[in-house]
Amino acid sequence: MIYLFDTSSIIALFDNEEGAANVQKYFSEVDSNAAEGYISAVTVAELYGAYGRIDGEPAAINRILKLKESGIGVLIADEDIAMAAGKMKLRGVPTADALIAATAKAIGARLIAVDKHFEDTGADLIKFR
Repeated sequence: MIYLFDTSSIIALFDNEEGAANVQKYFSEVDSNAAEGYISAVTVAELYGAYGRIDGEPAAINRILKLKESGIGVLIADEDIAMAAGKMKLRGVPTADALIAATAKAIGARLIAVDKHFEDTGADLIKFR
């Protein structure tokens, strides 16, 4: 199994929000090598911005490093992913989420997310709450 974690799922896990236990279940599969886990580089940017504003840049960097140390890989969008994301934008999906969903589709991953607009992307969506 391959999972791609949307930014909302990572924030839920870090901040112990509703659904964090569900996200942790998928992280546990990655930790035990029963599954592969990834985030998009877009998620890195979103996490850096969100936690950098709230807790300062060192804290943001620390959270991102914790993800990478846990075995979560970071994927960068190529031209094909960008084109697929552009098609999703035509249906009203925000740019960042379109790139995340297109990345999940490109690698055949199940997308761990919560935002309703992911339902319009064709990604194999798992809503964590």
